[in-house]
Amino acid sequence: AAPKEALPLSAGPGNRIHGADISRWQHPNDKPINFIKMHSAGLRFVMIKASDSRQDADRLAVKYIAADRKGAQDAGIYTGFYHYALLPDVSTSSALIKDATVQAQKVIWRLASLGGYNEMDFPYALDLENNCVRYRTNKSCAKRATKSAVTLWAKTFMGAIKLKTGRTPIFYSYPTFLESAMSRD
Repeated sequence: AAPKEALPLSAGPGNRIHGADISRWQHPNDKPINFIKMHSAGLRFVMIKASDSRQDADRLAVKYIAADRKGAQDAGIYTGFYHYALLPDVSTSSALIKDATVQAQKVIWRLASLGGYNEMDFPYALDLENNCVRYRTNKSCAKRATKSAVTLWAKTFMGAIKLKTGRTPIFYSYPTFLESAMSRD
């Protein structure tokens, strides 16, 4: 195993701490990831897709998380996990809160199945990049959640994770989505 480094002292190219988002897509034909090569190239953390709103995608995420976490940490790479979220097509605040709470519970169970956090884990992240809640047959969006609905769902989800883990979750998205789909809070 590679020696564990203090994260701030592990700056890579451009004097930045480099990391990557990994999921099943980095395992073509079930090939394992070469984390030693990643560490040698300057990566110091990976965010591993560990859960998903959709059951089929969630089952695919489960397939790799334990081995990816161990492989990365054995190579001296810090790890984090993320939940890829899709919002429900519901019309009441209570239904939004219920869905966010159920998805947060899935995250708590997933984290527990991994033995909880260890000293090389970052807090869990919410990956929220889409506010479409209903699609047409041609896959274009027929209905989007309101800004207040997206914000309520995200705050509920993240609050439940923090309450159960004691760690403030990471919010993973992109600026255009944050500005166009959520309320400033």
